[in-house]
Amino acid sequence: MSDTLKNLAMLAHKTNDNEALFADVEFGNLASSLGIVKITSRHFMRHASDDIATVLYSATTEPDAAFITDDVRCKLGTDNVIVLKFYLTHDLTDSSDKPLYDLFTSIICSRIENDYFKVNYEQSINYDPLTGIPNLNTFYDKLGLLFAENRQSDYSAGFLNIKQFSNFNRLFGSHTSNNVLKHYSLKVSEYFDPDKDELFARIGGDNFVFIAFNDRLDELKALLSSVDLMIMSEEDTLACTISARIGLCRLEPSLTNPSDVMTAIASALKYSRIPGNPDIVVYTQDTQDRLLKRDHFMSEIKRAVDEHKFLVYYQPIIKVGDSDSVVGAEALLRWRRHDMMLTPGDFIPIAEEYGYIYKLDLYVLETVCSKLREWIDEGIRVVPISCNFSKHDLSEAGLPSSIVSIIDKYGIDHSLITIEFTEAGFHEEYESIYNTAKILRDEGIKVAIDNFGTGYSSLSLLRDLNFDYLKIDSSVGNSGNDKSDIIFANIVDMASKLGYTVICEGLENKERINRAIEAGCNTFQSEFYAKACSERFFLNMIKGRA
Repeated sequence: MSDTLKNLAMLAHKTNDNEALFADVEFGNLASSLGIVKITSRHFMRHASDDIATVLYSATTEPDAAFITDDVRCKLGTDNVIVLKFYLTHDLTDSSDKPLYDLFTSIICSRIENDYFKVNYEQSINYDPLTGIPNLNTFYDKLGLLFAENRQSDYSAGFLNIKQFSNFNRLFGSHTSNNVLKHYSLKVSEYFDPDKDELFARIGGDNFVFIAFNDRLDELKALLSSVDLMIMSEEDTLACTISARIGLCRLEPSLTNPSDVMTAIASALKYSRIPGNPDIVVYTQDTQDRLLKRDHFMSEIKRAVDEHKFLVYYQPIIKVGDSDSVVGAEALLRWRRHDMMLTPGDFIPIAEEYGYIYKLDLYVLETVCSKLREWIDEGIRVVPISCNFSKHDLSEAGLPSSIVSIIDKYGIDHSLITIEFTEAGFHEEYESIYNTAKILRDEGIKVAIDNFGTGYSSLSLLRDLNFDYLKIDSSVGNSGNDKSDIIFANIVDMASKLGYTVICEGLENKERINRAIEAGCNTFQSEFYAKACSERFFLNMIKGRA
């Protein structure tokens, strides 16, 4: 008895893997002393199939029916249980060996459980739980190995981001978008050759990194730029083409460790996001210098906001009649930087790219409300002012409440503020704009669709969305051909009948304005009537009203 207990204690402390444990001589001796001649399982870890019993240990080749069997359950996690079948030479129910047998089986189960959790822990550390492909840890380990073996110069690394993947979530929901990620990950993984130490890994969301052999880089770039997928989603088949932005760098001597590599490929990917740049960018020192300049420029923007260096200009909105009159204005940012006056096109795209546009838009609204309060207190009869908000602002929690809070902070009548959303953003953020517009209008704040005709113009916008003003882009009103004139006239007619105030933007000359008036539009925001002007000039205009 004491020898058996001693051997059991030694068995419990063995650190061999389970396959070695079951083949161990001491294990066999212990099993024999307890009358155990064979152990099998139908579901032992990942080594067994569903329909064929795996033999974990056997000391006999005689038929199973000659022995007494005992089923021992081994619990692996909350929903995973395996059954081990023990074949014994005699019944242990009333035997003095029963306690030793129970201890023996519990040790076996404990070892299997430990191995199971060890494997799962290693899996969670090194592999992505959604897609099953390697993760960032494995990527770093592979890079570290290449550096340690001084083989890095034969390879390049890349940072890949799927373009416009948020559309999958918006259109099909998280279940289908996760399904797309799984299929994409598995298909793209097949492009990389592990025998050449290549690797494709997911680091979260729609972001991936990879290591590629330099001789295969051109081939991989072509494959990765456009990936066709056919996915079954419930009862439907989803066919899609996945495009990507990629930041690349060759593992040159200037990159001395995996962290340097990650910084380089992240910088190259960031550079690819800049409007006008290609989707695939190879990292160079020039790339880094340009990004540093953009970072510095963004720092200047933040400092200018904090120091109230941005100016708000006002472009009057004119209603044409017996006497033309100013009925409103759009607030537009200007920035005097290094003796140059910059317009929104010079800094808004960068603010959007860096996620700073929300603060900039709120800055404009607060400046407008502050000035309206000042003018009202001076007894000036003011006109409504419109402020632009980017589609990127819609991801900010509590956008409508932030707008209402600023207006109420200055005690401004809600009807004096109009919030504009650009029509081009409706394709991506339709639901968010719809909900935001409803909340604002319920608060008595006016809502405008800006630049109508430049994006995914749809009659459903006019039908479904609650708003007050439709601002038709100059590209529709200035085209000057018969088809465009017919489209323009019908848009004006439909919008007017639906109760929207139509404002024609940017018409260049009297002829185009007359055509717009004939179509039924009598409200204009155009340099033909008035350019965007400083606060002082605008104040003189609204005092005179003409």
